[in-house]
Amino acid sequence: MKNKAKKIRALSLMVVVALLIGILPMTLMATDTYTATASPTEKDFGTETAGYGPVAAQQFTIPNPGPGNLTNVSANLGGSDFEIDAALSSDTINVGGNATISIKPADDLAVGTYSDTLTISGDNAFELTIDLTFKVEAITYTASASPTEKDFGTETAGYGPVA
Repeated sequence: MKNKAKKIRALSLMVVVALLIGILPMTLMATDTYTATASPTEKDFGTETAGYGPVAAQQFTIPNPGPGNLTNVSANLGGSDFEIDAALSSDTINVGGNATISIKPADDLAVGTYSDTLTISGDNAFELTIDLTFKVEAITYTASASPTEKDFGTETAGYGPVA
């Protein structure tokens, strides 16, 4: 067993030396890292009361700083509480360019707190996420009377109309 280990170490050393002096060709391949960010990176659509009307959509911009074009770009929501109001403007984002997408909360959501994630992804392991939140509160009714009290005075049994 010791003899085998010595042979492996010697062979490993020979390969390293051969690589260093150029006997064995070696190709190093660098891979580009594709990055992009969204603006804004998260969105709280605030709070509405039950029965609210349509909420204004938020536009998100996805710039591409490089090093290469972002291709086969797509957008997906994780659930059904938010919706795409305006689709992704392009499925390819060239270096120095950008794409946009608009999102809004779904109409007529019940009372509750909602959250979702918008995921934008494409080729070359490119992916970014945007957190979305929205809250619907119950309608609060208030009433008041004026005046808040009334003294009707006193009368004897069998009285006539009170003035």
